Amino acid sequence: MSWKNFFIMKLDNLTTECSILKEIDLSFADLIRRLDDNRSRWTVPLAALVSQQMGEGHICLPLGEAPVLRDEKDQPLELEWPDPEALAKDIIQSPVVGRPGQKRPLILDGERLYLERYWCYEKQVAEKILSFAGHPPPGNHDGAAGNLEQYFGKNADDHQLAAARMAINNPFCVIAGGPGTGKTTTVLKILATLAGRAGTKELKILLTAPTGKAAVRLQETLRQGIGKLTLPEKIRNQIPLEASTLHRLLGPIHGSVDFKHNRDNPLSADVVVVDEASMVDLPLMAKLLAAIPDGGRLILLGDQDQLASVDAGSVLGDICSAAERQRKAGKGLLAASITTLSKNYRFNSNSSLPSLCQFIKEGKGGEILKLLRKKDDPSISCAELPSPANLRRQLAEEVLEHLVPPLTCPDPMTALASFARYRILCATHHGPYGVETLNQLIEDLLIEKQIIPQQTPLYHGLPIMVTSNDYRLRLYNGDTGVFFKTEGQDTRAFFAGSDGALRSFTPLRLPPHKKAYSMTIHKSQGSEFEQILLILPPEDMPLLTRELLYTAVSRARSRVKVWCCKNIFETAAVRRTRRSSGLADKLAVTE
Repeated sequence: MSWKNFFIMKLDNLTTECSILKEIDLSFADLIRRLDDNRSRWTVPLAALVSQQMGEGHICLPLGEAPVLRDEKDQPLELEWPDPEALAKDIIQSPVVGRPGQKRPLILDGERLYLERYWCYEKQVAEKILSFAGHPPPGNHDGAAGNLEQYFGKNADDHQLAAARMAINNPFCVIAGGPGTGKTTTVLKILATLAGRAGTKELKILLTAPTGKAAVRLQETLRQGIGKLTLPEKIRNQIPLEASTLHRLLGPIHGSVDFKHNRDNPLSADVVVVDEASMVDLPLMAKLLAAIPDGGRLILLGDQDQLASVDAGSVLGDICSAAERQRKAGKGLLAASITTLSKNYRFNSNSSLPSLCQFIKEGKGGEILKLLRKKDDPSISCAELPSPANLRRQLAEEVLEHLVPPLTCPDPMTALASFARYRILCATHHGPYGVETLNQLIEDLLIEKQIIPQQTPLYHGLPIMVTSNDYRLRLYNGDTGVFFKTEGQDTRAFFAGSDGALRSFTPLRLPPHKKAYSMTIHKSQGSEFEQILLILPPEDMPLLTRELLYTAVSRARSRVKVWCCKNIFETAAVRRTRRSSGLADKLAVTE
């Protein structure tokens, strides 16, 4: 009997055509079967589900509720889920299942079943953050508020000032808020204050982000901001203008999941600032926290309403959720370590985009539809999704208005700036409304209008996006560039450097890359565009969530166009991404 049939016998409602299990899930379950030696009825199928749920971004498998599983047609499977107490009593008899603190492949913590390694990651993150929250920061901070007012001025944003005071008075803090709320501006003033109060000591500050694109954007924003502050040279010299990815900061070890910097070899840093913290998964956060030296500070910047990390966990969301629970209870140390900025400086005062973002965050489908139906608002427009057969025709106007001008720019810098003003965002890579189809349709239109040559893969003006990190070339996953043929030279790929200067490469030197007339919403995270066109598929699917819509809409500075079936937008806006985890419970302790 195959393992898959064994699994189906245990969960009778699954069919032989069910495709929820991948090879890695089956292999892990088979290992557990051999170690378990038939001592437990449910350990093997639950082990398969723990592995499968990990692949979906969850940290654990709650025994108290049936997991959401879907068949090969993406339809939910109705499972008759066993009683959680009976499940726990059964699997704890197995030699592969242990209680917290034991060294077993699977750990049962209450009614949550974990892979042992991920239970350890969760425990390490919770313990480190709570230890931060329970200890005052190093040094004397009398008069810190006065120093802050020096940089914020008399008309300071109260939330930004409160966030800065919190950061100075806590070794761990989270400054949350949507795009354009001033998170990076606030942290710059915090760093200037801390550097000023360090006395004769040189403050060692490290800037980092989970992706290369986010790291470059962080350093660009800080460079712009530092030029607007009047700082003594001694303080200015202590604020770094270079940021690195988290992996590079921690020092990857070839062939290992561990890093060079860890608890035994901590980072040489007084302050570590992490931007786009919502994108940091649980294992990476555990390893970062382990590498923070005793007496060091950690400042997380991020938007808990955006998409969570690609890999397992929603750490920033769990931290903010735990703090909110403590705040409501009126006690607990973590609540004093988190501030959310709400005033937005990006949008025009007459724009409806802030309201649309807020309604999406709150899941107010009716209010969202009212905004989408407004005819007199230049910041938001919504059109019915064209059929696949009519998609190319409807795209023609968008292409001619927004994508032809960059292709006819006189120089690569102007072309890059022009492409950065507009982007088409899709929910999926594949399918009739996915990125691959959209990029091909756009190229077909450009060939038809004789804007680009036919059958020339690397043509003048082609926008590209890097899809993997190349630390040697300092090109990172998500970086966008353009192929350009300058007079008397071959076609080269041009990118804007962090200092604003152009960098160029021959095509053969480039890391893997793709065409970038359109991109997925996931890839757009951390980017800003003047306008976006958001295209959603006509059928509902699990990836269409509130967080996905919010991330897409909040990329735009001035205008959002949406092509969709309005009921799909409304349905997605009320569906929250939910990742199983015990981190919020571990952090929400009030004693």
